[in-house]
Amino acid sequence: MTGEIPTKEQVASVTAELHARAALPPHVAAMIAAFPKGMHPMTQLSSAVLAMQPSSKFAAAYQSGVNKSKYYEATFEDVLDLVARLPTVAAHIYRASFKDGKLAAPYNAGLDYSANFNRMLGFSGAGFDEAMRLYLTIHADHEGGNVSAHTTRLVGSALSDPYLSFSAAMCGLAGPLHGLANQEVLSWVLKLQAEFAKAGKPVNEETIAQYAWDTLNSGKVIPGYGHAVLRKTDPRYMAQREFCLKHMPQDELFKIVSTIYEVVPGVSWGAGGFSGGSARFCAVRRLVGSSPPSSHALFSPRPPTHRRCSPSTARPRTLTPTWTRTRACCSCTTALRSTTSTRCCLACREALACCRSCSGTARWGSPSSAPSP
Repeated sequence: MTGEIPTKEQVASVTAELHARAALPPHVAAMIAAFPKGMHPMTQLSSAVLAMQPSSKFAAAYQSGVNKSKYYEATFEDVLDLVARLPTVAAHIYRASFKDGKLAAPYNAGLDYSANFNRMLGFSGAGFDEAMRLYLTIHADHEGGNVSAHTTRLVGSALSDPYLSFSAAMCGLAGPLHGLANQEVLSWVLKLQAEFAKAGKPVNEETIAQYAWDTLNSGKVIPGYGHAVLRKTDPRYMAQREFCLKHMPQDELFKIVSTIYEVVPGVSWGAGGFSGGSARFCAVRRLVGSSPPSSHALFSPRPPTHRRCSPSTARPRTLTPTWTRTRACCSCTTALRSTTSTRCCLACREALACCRSCSGTARWGSPSSAPSP
């Protein structure tokens, strides 16, 4: 926020502040333990945050008639409390959903934020702690245009306290075009891994490319690709990729994801799609061991949700050949890569990008003969 790297003393001060605020209201852990076993972790998270709302300092200050110039002070207190409490809440949800329901270790104020979180989850080791530090850090700064960040601001604009706002944001994050995409990506990769193992197929560029095309040609999508906004590989994936290349280059799942990273963008472009966010979360699936894919949406947010290609054309979360053939304005079906500098398609009068990478003939004959939008 200030453009300065904090000193060791400043980091220690913030850590101590969060430790001091980390205790959960007694009813929260009991409520999580009582949830049905099949309840999705994101539903549990949103509910648990709402359950902490009675302790909102902003709500209490507002009811007491605090001057509006002081709203930010109570809001800041609530946000610090939330940040401090969330690791314990997430650990309770993880252990209740996938383990024995008890924290693997009690809260330890002698550890940093990530290491303490790991111990409550049931993981240990310096390498694991460093991976979690990376994982949480690169997801802490999330811009405001996506569903969850926007929802936080929208609900907060009604003077709803941070607990209400954050709970609403988690409901948005739980959608398959946002945070739940993490789960879908991992499920797709695990299915690929299982099918290859069963068929005795090697993992290489040819087999991965064929699997990707088989997915598209069956009318399905490739999760993690086809983003309408992110036109380059997600830098968060690249940070995790570098970590894996350094610490776990021989991990079988990472090898699969690494090959996907090399191959699938080309398949996506060839199908008339976008080379957007990669299957980044699979590269660090080891962070949560053998936990089910549904746990991944719980730990971190997703890039901005997909937007429309034009005011009246809702694009699916990833392009399929059928959708591309019906919407692309060039016969080579490699259009729709950008919504800038568009021409108007005669057939539907919708703004669609002309092909920029080939000499394909537009449906109306040639780009120069197309009418102005």
